[in-house]
Amino acid sequence: MKYILIITGIIMITTVNVYAQDFDPYTCTFRGMQLSDKVQKVENYGDLKAEVVSYDADLEVDTNESYPSKCGEWKFVEDYPDFKVQFVSYGGDIKIRYVSYSPGVPDSKKSSLDSKINTYNCTYKGLQLYGKVKVVESFPDIKVKVVTSFPDLKVQLVESYADACGKWEFVESFPDLKIQFVESLEDIRVEFVNSFPGVE
Repeated sequence: MKYILIITGIIMITTVNVYAQDFDPYTCTFRGMQLSDKVQKVENYGDLKAEVVSYDADLEVDTNESYPSKCGEWKFVEDYPDFKVQFVSYGGDIKIRYVSYSPGVPDSKKSSLDSKINTYNCTYKGLQLYGKVKVVESFPDIKVKVVTSFPDLKVQLVESYADACGKWEFVESFPDLKIQFVESLEDIRVEFVNSFPGVE
């Protein structure tokens, strides 16, 4: 019985961590779903499970807007919602706190997630980690260190169709992403592979 409880606890912790990765504070999305606009409260099968807290929230929500459009601006409706939210006491996908002004993702929450890649939509600080990439010497979007083990991202170089996580096509103009190779103080670590790119 003791072992079953321990295993259950590990599974619950793992589940919460996976959900946390699905929330992107820079694009204000959860699994690609924009966290603004019209919201419907549901008892089951919500697109998002939310815990209401008084501090350390992932998202601060203002429900007073008539025409919500910005991150954290919600208008509760009965019909035609943009997404459905199910309120739970614990184990939610994100934690929210109601505010009467300045909704959105707190700066402290963004700072705590700065070193993490969003595994659901393959982004870092809202920047997609695939597509056309240009190598620059200064003013990059992301600083990259090349490693041979324990990467944040496995990268496969392709000639075209760089449309999946970790697939990069090097270009000289019109890039989706600009990177600078560095030996230290990197944003992310990458390992170049011949197959199976992406986030582990």
